[in-house]
Amino acid sequence: MKAGIDPFAIFAPPVVTLIAIALGYSQAKRIRRGKPLSSFQRKLMFYFPLFFLGMGYAIMLQDHLAALFHWENAWIAVMVAWGALLAVVAWTRYRRNALSRSTAAQRDDPQAGSDV
Repeated sequence: MKAGIDPFAIFAPPVVTLIAIALGYSQAKRIRRGKPLSSFQRKLMFYFPLFFLGMGYAIMLQDHLAALFHWENAWIAVMVAWGALLAVVAWTRYRRNALSRSTAAQRDDPQAGSDV
């Protein structure tokens, strides 16, 4: 293992992530034929770069992760954990928004929740 962190390992993931964002955004606009992105596409453009950046750092720093966790393939576990964390955050935000929409709908229509 190397003694220090290579500067390439620090700067490569953000640069590659910016390239992926540009390609992803241009593809999303192409799919929508120039119209604004859909709600799903906007959410994807938020979570995809976060996952991609974390995955890039896990790959670039795999030697340091192996030394830290005393496991050669620790970078894979870090990638899975990062993806799971982002999935939990996305699911929690989705549930919170769905709950607020349903309570707002019940306030607007008080008969919606009754069986009468």
